[in-house]
Amino acid sequence: MTQDTDFPDKRRANRTARIAYGYKPAPDDPCILIPDEDMVEFIVGALDHIDRGGSLRETAAWLTQKTGKSISHQGINKIWKERRGALEGNKREKQQKKTRKARAPKTGPEKAKAKIKRKAADAKRVLTLQKKKLEQWEDPPEPVTLKAPRRISDSLDFEAAPAEKEIVFAPNPGPQTEFLSASEREVLYGGAAGGGKTYSLIADPMRYFHHPEFNGLILRKTTDELREIIWKTQELYPKAFKGAKWQEKKSQWVFPSGARLWLTYLERDEDVLRYQGQAFSYIAFDELTQHPTPFAWNYMRSRLRTTAPDLPIFLRATSNPGGPGHGWVRKMFVDPAPANIPFTATD
Repeated sequence: MTQDTDFPDKRRANRTARIAYGYKPAPDDPCILIPDEDMVEFIVGALDHIDRGGSLRETAAWLTQKTGKSISHQGINKIWKERRGALEGNKREKQQKKTRKARAPKTGPEKAKAKIKRKAADAKRVLTLQKKKLEQWEDPPEPVTLKAPRRISDSLDFEAAPAEKEIVFAPNPGPQTEFLSASEREVLYGGAAGGGKTYSLIADPMRYFHHPEFNGLILRKTTDELREIIWKTQELYPKAFKGAKWQEKKSQWVFPSGARLWLTYLERDEDVLRYQGQAFSYIAFDELTQHPTPFAWNYMRSRLRTTAPDLPIFLRATSNPGGPGHGWVRKMFVDPAPANIPFTATD
């Protein structure tokens, strides 16, 4: 009986053991694996980049390029979970848990649908594996070559600038930029109509939507006037924060981090009692001079509270000249100092 030498024993080849990524056989004993010193530095750098929220695919492509040994994004994710994922206080692991919890089905129909999807995915995976095994027996094996990583510039490194992303909002030079960069506790953005004041007001709290303890409030005199603000936020927020949801009944935005922003009305001074006992880190009034007295402003100032040391508190307002509250707004913000000059409120 003779063996067909043109047809390799694929079963024997399939039983070849794989050496774990980043290891190599010891010189004195090939049965013992030791870390590959030439790869350790790059692997550590890759794990540090993932800790900072870097893309798994980008990291895998970079690591393949630097070491010359191919690794998939699933492979580097597995290494990261084994080495870093279980560390206490790991931000990426916490965010992944929150994302999984947010995406988990809640109702009975959603759970049934998710179960069917999992079964379909498992069946598809099994079919793909069986096809690959069948092709392996039907066609002679091709020589194994290292796949080129995704196109990455030779100068690209983790310290370099991230890939260019779509800009969903950029402030105009001048008053809009000055308002958004102001660090004072209370700020009024005044001016004629068409200056981008309202849009600045809905963009200002976006810098805190990643914070799980952020609780913000934007107020308008009536619900009809508030509707325009809601429409603008529905154009902007979902583009900037994937997964952001508008809850019509509660009149609030909820973001993947857990942050919340309320958009509601304050028509009469008595309406401030709706917020009695509540705490907000950000409160904003659109068209402040529509309020004839400073009562609402002074009361809502007492609602500014936060327990997070990295979450500041702000009170913001926009307004056109004129209106029933023109006098007290001018006395509070305009008379004490020229525009763009901060001052300490003593009265």
